[in-house]
Amino acid sequence: MTVIIEHTRKVWNNNLSIIMIGVNILLLLIYFGSSPSEGGDQLTYSVASIVFVTLQIGGYTLTYKSSKWPFAIFILITILVLLGYTYLIGMGHAFQH
Repeated sequence: MTVIIEHTRKVWNNNLSIIMIGVNILLLLIYFGSSPSEGGDQLTYSVASIVFVTLQIGGYTLTYKSSKWPFAIFILITILVLLGYTYLIGMGHAFQH
């Protein structure tokens, strides 16, 4: 009986964590959407959002010992986005007169 209760508690905590991650991402999008932005801030907000989502998914996968593949995929996407962002910033500085 205690095994069933423990399993139910783990499933409940797992589902609650997924809901909390979704709410955190929704709040992040609301915050970035409602904050005043100047020039290239929207690109910075997008990069920050991707990093935030990666950290949230990483915390989830490392806490619940589920499959590490989603976290690895998000890490690769985040690295590519950060490299692209760095390239765009560098190009922006190169063409300033």
